[in-house]
Amino acid sequence: MKIKLLYFTKYSYIEQKKHLINLFSKSELIELVEVPENIDRKDLLNFCKSVEFDIFIHKNEHCKLNTCSYIKEIISFCYLNNKVPCYFDFGYFDHYENYMIDYYLPNSQSSIKKIFHNLPNTHENLQETIFIYLKRLKNKRSDNQNILNLEKNNFCVIWAQYDVGLLRNGFLKDDEKNIINWFNKITEVIKDFKLIPVIKISPCEINYDLQKIKGNPILIASTENQSKNYNLFYDKNINTFLSKNAYCHIINCSSISNELMIDNSKISATGISWFNDLNIFYEPKDFKSILNFPPQNEDNLNKWINWWNIRQFPKNKFDLKVKEIFNEFHFSIQSPYK
Repeated sequence: MKIKLLYFTKYSYIEQKKHLINLFSKSELIELVEVPENIDRKDLLNFCKSVEFDIFIHKNEHCKLNTCSYIKEIISFCYLNNKVPCYFDFGYFDHYENYMIDYYLPNSQSSIKKIFHNLPNTHENLQETIFIYLKRLKNKRSDNQNILNLEKNNFCVIWAQYDVGLLRNGFLKDDEKNIINWFNKITEVIKDFKLIPVIKISPCEINYDLQKIKGNPILIASTENQSKNYNLFYDKNINTFLSKNAYCHIINCSSISNELMIDNSKISATGISWFNDLNIFYEPKDFKSILNFPPQNEDNLNKWINWWNIRQFPKNKFDLKVKEIFNEFHFSIQSPYK
């Protein structure tokens, strides 16, 4: 019997939406129940009550960006009615080439909070796509080329994202919360530590004024077009060089951390994401403590890799993963709010 999947398309990218609707429509495992695209959010719960479905799914970056009150209502409804509340995002390894799917706990947290500590702390059984991706990254590490004449452990890299919408409380006041202020505050701390600040620009469209960045950090483009349009340095091997040679790395919640882990890099994370409070990366409370690294917890880093190993998948395997998550949910949660 097919699993009835209720897909709330809001926040999905257009091409992503088209691909998934097409995939679900042709699947022998899934019966697609689509939420009307123009539905008002306040009417979503009533719509869910009016149709039959087994699993609810919507796009939610880092399990945090789109967890609004109306989604929390759906999660509660699902638990009370033995339905599976899920979200999806891009994968962690080889980010845009994969998806991930996960189910919510009753408190709207990711299932990682429930299963993390029971995951193995070694990773011998990685799925083939992740194994190949990590092997490819490791092979790139054999290149010892020096770029920009930066000395090993003499600089710190700030890895930009599109914005800082997922910045944790304690760093910037709401009316100050923008990526320029994030850059400038971190750059100031890095220079206080007598290190050279380097900002690696996100591959997304630059929606801020680079001229407002203070402290004269080295700015590095992610693409050739960025380099041409903004007169920034670019090198196709720059990520590998930065990862291998920087003293430390500061992210908000970027998936670039998957590449940084290859080199056992020090990672300071200021954002909201799955990894929060699991002692995977260093999570400072404010800018002043952003470089006060504790010892790394290698066991938890390996558990983190294992969690992604069971949650992400190639894009064309979405329906298979839906069935797997559906079964896992009903196996692990036998009654509402257990």
